[in-house]
Amino acid sequence: MILLAQDNPRWGHRRIHGELARLGHRIAASTVWKILNSAGIDPAPRRTGPTWKQFLASQARRFGTHSFRFLLRDRDGKYSIAFDAVFRAEEMDILTSAPRAPRMNAHCERVIRTLRTELCDHILILNETHARQVLAEYQRHYNQHRPHQSRQQRPPETHQQQDTAPPATTRTLLRTRVLNGLINEYRYARLTCNDDFSSGTG
Repeated sequence: MILLAQDNPRWGHRRIHGELARLGHRIAASTVWKILNSAGIDPAPRRTGPTWKQFLASQARRFGTHSFRFLLRDRDGKYSIAFDAVFRAEEMDILTSAPRAPRMNAHCERVIRTLRTELCDHILILNETHARQVLAEYQRHYNQHRPHQSRQQRPPETHQQQDTAPPATTRTLLRTRVLNGLINEYRYARLTCNDDFSSGTG
């Protein structure tokens, strides 16, 4: 549990609880909160994305300080007409919703928020090809691994949660880095006499 919190500083106690449930551990979310709090780890870290300064600094480290010159943010809607023209050029229909009315399309609003807070706030999209690659990788993670509270911590494409964690003698926790380490996935490797896994995370 402490390892998950250290590897994933943006995860709150409920997200860590979901990952533990995927690994077969039956533990209450409140217990996860208490353990993290006792260890001096914030059980509910910052929910919003990084500041612009933090975002630009992380992208500069990733791409090099001279890889981009400026970013444009349409804060006042001045450029929405131009954006609409791009979509119409691709023969896409534009559907507008009332401002500040998230319940008009609650499911879509929730997915968009998840994409923003878990993905787009942390990655600079370079072009359409890059956007498609990033979204495809995240779609696989979202549907096949990410725990969802509304589904008893199961991802959409999993119908049954793992019942119990493997015995201590067969536990080797493996970590898969998704999107260049932005997201981590965990699973147990079951060792046999022919396996040669090192303990810990990979």
